[in-house]
Amino acid sequence: MSKADKIHVFLGLLFFLVAFFYIGDLEKILGYEAFRNPVTVKKKSFLEDPLGTSTETEHLDLFDWEKIYTERKALKKRICDSLPEDHQDNTHLLEKVESETLGPYNLRFVVDERHKILYCELPKTGCTNWKKTLLKLIQPDTFGKMKWENIHSPHGKKGDNGYRYLNTYPKEKQIEYLETFYKFSFVRHPLERLLSAYRDKVEKLYESKPEFKDENWKHEQFHKFVRNLIESGLPRQPGQRKRHWSSFMYLCDFCSVEYDFIGKMDTLNADVEYVLNAMNVSELTEYPTGYRTKSYASLLEYYKGIGRDTLENLYTLYKTDFDAFGYTISEEFYDFV
Repeated sequence: MSKADKIHVFLGLLFFLVAFFYIGDLEKILGYEAFRNPVTVKKKSFLEDPLGTSTETEHLDLFDWEKIYTERKALKKRICDSLPEDHQDNTHLLEKVESETLGPYNLRFVVDERHKILYCELPKTGCTNWKKTLLKLIQPDTFGKMKWENIHSPHGKKGDNGYRYLNTYPKEKQIEYLETFYKFSFVRHPLERLLSAYRDKVEKLYESKPEFKDENWKHEQFHKFVRNLIESGLPRQPGQRKRHWSSFMYLCDFCSVEYDFIGKMDTLNADVEYVLNAMNVSELTEYPTGYRTKSYASLLEYYKGIGRDTLENLYTLYKTDFDAFGYTISEEFYDFV
């Protein structure tokens, strides 16, 4: 073997060792998606996490998360592309903006003109907290100087001294901002979100009834609510209360708006960190960390006894939300109810 050949062999071995020990850095430098499959690992049992949304993510790096976020948008697009033109979730938003045929609860995007951000609020997906976060950006001289936890009742802080929805702007501005601003929203498992909405907006109306102390009676009222919802269908042009159980796809026009980021409550802490950095505002505002869903404990109690047929009909009712955001109902959950 010549001296030149020996040098080539040595350099080849050296490159192999570098690649072996620094494969993570090579992924980022070379962009090879084949190096790793960012599949999260389930870490909780059915009773601890009946919806299967809790995952082990500590092993994921930024490279992995970016692939996950890209796939979320791609999945939403695939589902939207598969819908018929006249499907109820094909909202044709820009056409309605042009023709000025939107309802009072359309275009519920919180607008941050200073940082060119649009946040579409979806009830029961952390929107109260996001309004606090955005108020610190929109009003830096007032809310921006306050601690996040000291901003109380953010829903009522609309107007020139608080925040504005996109539907309060002239038509030309609505179109401009939809086309040029950074747009994001957060979603949640439909079954979890529906139960949260029911307990907040419906169950509280029963608190004065003597039967309210009976847990079985409380759960049966939820079952009745679900059956009525299936029979009547999801609300269109919903009012302030019914918005809480209208579909994600309809409320935030996911098939009409090209979102820059779609977050999930399942991975909220990682998603918040990413999106604040992506919008270049991580040093200007905050969002509470350490989030953990509180509804898992009650989820089994309320859905128990609802019946497989009813659950299948409920899935069909929210099917576009399930499909577009990668949510499912496990066979184990069907068997449980």
